[in-house]
Amino acid sequence: MELLGDLWAELWAVLVTLFQAAPYIVGYVLLILLMMVIWTGVQRILTPKKDYGSLKTVTFGDESAVTSNTAASVVSIKGSLPCATSAGTAWKIFATPTP
Repeated sequence: MELLGDLWAELWAVLVTLFQAAPYIVGYVLLILLMMVIWTGVQRILTPKKDYGSLKTVTFGDESAVTSNTAASVVSIKGSLPCATSAGTAWKIFATPTP
């Protein structure tokens, strides 16, 4: 009989520990789900369109064929700044020539 008492005490201790850990487990699962939602959103933004407009070539005066790509714009600007800074030409486009 003492064995059954020890088993119930052990079971109770395990259940109490699981109950105390439940908020942390739920928080961890919610964090994973949040990261999945963010990743899906980022992929959706960065994935090129697969419609007829994406197959058009740009002709003179056809603005509908041109779409902006924000990520590419940011990367190109951020990528060109270190080159301009290391060459010593940063912000010289705003300087006025001296006589």
